[in-house]
This record gives sequence, C-alpha cells and structure tokens, in this order.
Amino acid sequence: MSTDLQTQINLLYKRVGALEDKVSSLQSSPSPPPPGGSKAIWELTKKKEIREEMADELLKHRGEAAGGVFHWDNEDKRQQYIKLKAEIKALNAQLAAL
Repeated sequence: MSTDLQTQINLLYKRVGALEDKVSSLQSSPSPPPPGGSKAIWELTKKKEIREEMADELLKHRGEAAGGVFHWDNEDKRQQYIKLKAEIKALNAQLAAL
C-alpha cells in the first residue's frame, strides 16, 4: 500500500473518530434548553440536528452519475443513511405535532 493512500486512510479514521466523539459528547451532556422554551421541542430539535450531521457525513460515500443516478461505495453506509433520513422524518412529524 502506498504511503499516500495509507495517509488518506489514517486521516479518514481520524475524521470518523472525531465525529463519533462529537456525537457521543452531544448525547451525553447536552446544553440546557433556552430559558422559557419548551424542553420537548429543544430535545427533538437537538436529536434532529445530530442525525442530520451524521447523514451529511454519510453522503461522502455517495456519488452521482449522469442522469441523477446515485452510486454508493458501501451498502452499509447507504442503509445507515436511509435509516437516519427515516428518523429525521419521524422527528419532523413529532415537532410539527407540538
């Protein structure tokens, strides 16, 4: 394996690790809701934001071909993306109901 490729792989592992650390820190110690605001709305919004960030990271595994056809380099990442988008949709529905 070439040195450049190994360097790129190491950088990707660091980026994934940093993202995982960020998600775990947001889940373990969220900042308090704004004063006078609804805690339920705040919590749902934070959950939605976290899932949107994770979905954006997964989009790096997707490429677009001519005609708008998408190709994924990893089927597991595609399934994770679909699951996250479904969760985001459900959170949006919950927020709309409040």
